[in-house]
Amino acid sequence: MMTLKSIAVGLAVAIVSLSANAYESDFHFGLTWWLARQAGFSPQQTQEIARQDELTDTGMLDAKHAMIWKLCLAQDTRASDLARAMHFRSKKAPPAEPPERLVTDDSVYAEAQTRSIIFTPDHENLETLGSFGQALHGRQDAYSHAGQSETFWPPCQTMWLWTHPVDRTPHDNGGMFSHKADRTYKFPAKCLSAALKTYDLMLQFRSTMKLSSTPMKPDDLKAPIGKFCEAKTKVEKAQWFKSEEVPQGEAIARNTSLADGGRSFAGAPRMDLREGPPSVNAAQAIIPEYENQEPGWLPPIEMDEQLKSFLMRADVSPTPESVAFSQNFIKAWLTTPPEKMPAGVERFLGKKTFVDVDADIDKLMRLRLKDQGKSDSGIFKANSVNPDDYVTYTDDTWSNALIPVRGIKAPALVGESGGKIIVIAILRNAPNEVLMMEVTPDYQQTSIRTLIAH
Repeated sequence: MMTLKSIAVGLAVAIVSLSANAYESDFHFGLTWWLARQAGFSPQQTQEIARQDELTDTGMLDAKHAMIWKLCLAQDTRASDLARAMHFRSKKAPPAEPPERLVTDDSVYAEAQTRSIIFTPDHENLETLGSFGQALHGRQDAYSHAGQSETFWPPCQTMWLWTHPVDRTPHDNGGMFSHKADRTYKFPAKCLSAALKTYDLMLQFRSTMKLSSTPMKPDDLKAPIGKFCEAKTKVEKAQWFKSEEVPQGEAIARNTSLADGGRSFAGAPRMDLREGPPSVNAAQAIIPEYENQEPGWLPPIEMDEQLKSFLMRADVSPTPESVAFSQNFIKAWLTTPPEKMPAGVERFLGKKTFVDVDADIDKLMRLRLKDQGKSDSGIFKANSVNPDDYVTYTDDTWSNALIPVRGIKAPALVGESGGKIIVIAILRNAPNEVLMMEVTPDYQQTSIRTLIAH
C-alpha cells in the first residue's frame, strides 16, 4: 500500500451544534407549519414562522464548517454561546463540562428567547414573525436535546462542545454517534409535549394580533400530532403531510435521517425556504440549493462581530499542498465504486492493514448510503455491498456533492491548527454529518471518527 509523506486523517461526523437538528425538518418545518395554520395564522405568516424555524438549521449549512472550526479548533466560547442560543438551551453557559450544563425542557432559559419575542410589539411584521420562528427552534430543541452532552470526543474540547444527549434511557442512549434524538418515533411522548408547547406559544404570540380566524383547541390536535410523532419512515411522514395538506411534504421527508420506507426519496425536490406563501413557492419549477435561497443567512440574535465575520467568510489560508491532498482524498472517496472502496482510498489512509471488516471503510461507506436511515439501524454492513445502495460521483461531479464553504465557495474548509492540516467537509447526501480530517506532518497514521453533525 502507498504511504503518503505526512498525514493522519481523522474523519469526523460531528454534531457540533450548529444545526443540532435534533428534531429535523419534519418537526422544525413541516409540523411547525401545520401548527401555525391550526393557530390561525395566514399562509404568508405561517410560511415565515416555519421557514425561519427551519433556516436555523439548513440556513447555516454552508457556515457549519466555520462553526466547527471555531468550536473545536479555536475553542471559541462565542461560537459555543451561539450554539447554546440556537439549539442547546442550558441554563449554564460554556465553558463548562457537560454534566454542569444540562439541557432541560422545563427551564426558564429554554423559553426566554421565545417569550422576549412574544413581548415584542408589532406581531404582524414579517421580521417579528421570523424572529418568533427562529426562537421556536431553540425551544423545540430543548425537548430533543434534553439531557447531557458527551464528555469525551478527542477532536473537540468538551467544555465547548454540544452533542445529542447521552442519558435518554438505559437501553436507548443515542449520544453523539446516533440520530435517535432526531427521530420523533423514538420518544413520541416528548414529541407531543414539544408540539403542544409550540402551539401554546403560538397562541400567546397571536393574542395581540387582529386575526379573523379561530384557532383549533389544543385537545383536538393531540390525535394528529400523535400520528406524526409515531411515523417511522420518510414514506409515513410524507403521507402525513399530504393528508394534513402541508405543502412540500416529499421535500420535507427527504430532508430527514429517517429510513426511506419502501421507495427512494433521492429524486424528491429540495425544500423551498424562500419568502412567500407556499402557493408562490410551489409554482417555482427550479428550487435553488439551500445556500442560494437565503445567501449569508444568520440567526437574528445578538452575535459577536468577529464571529459573524468569520461565519460569513471562513478563510483560514490553506497551503496549495494541503488543498490538493484534501481534494484528492475526497474525490477518491466519492468516485470509487463502493465494491472497490479499500483500494480506492487506502493510499490516503497511512500505514494500515485492511481486513474484511474494517471500521474506517465502514464509516466511509455509510456516509455514501442513498438511504441514510440505514446508517445506524444495526443492519448496515460495509463488506456486504450492493452498488445500487450508494451514491457514486464522477470526476466532473464530485465537488457538486459537497456543500460549499460560505464566503469562499470551496468544496471543503482547509487550514492548519496545532501543527496539523485540518479539512472540514459536508456531503449533500448526508447534511447532518460533517467530515473532519486531521492531517499530521508524517502522513503515517489514520484516525477516523464519526459524530452526528447538527
